[in-house]
Amino acid sequence: MKSYHLLALPLLAALLLPSTIMAQTAQEEAAAIYELSGVKGGFVVHVGCGDGTLTTALRSGKQFQVHGLALAEDQLEAARSVVKQQGVY
Repeated sequence: MKSYHLLALPLLAALLLPSTIMAQTAQEEAAAIYELSGVKGGFVVHVGCGDGTLTTALRSGKQFQVHGLALAEDQLEAARSVVKQQGVY
């Protein structure tokens, strides 16, 4: 039986090393994160979600459940707006 908490470690490492990801768009950045981590699905928590653009891109399919956690009130409002605009709120 797999230990699912260990699956989060490669994704966390990819998120903590943004210098390794040279993407032009949020979709490209999300794809690069998943490629580096090897994660194919599951629950993703995007801590420090900023304006929510990358957060919505991280939900690249139904195999991912994504939650964004804002670090400031203004980020929260921006992220909610982006998520609502994308129709995935």
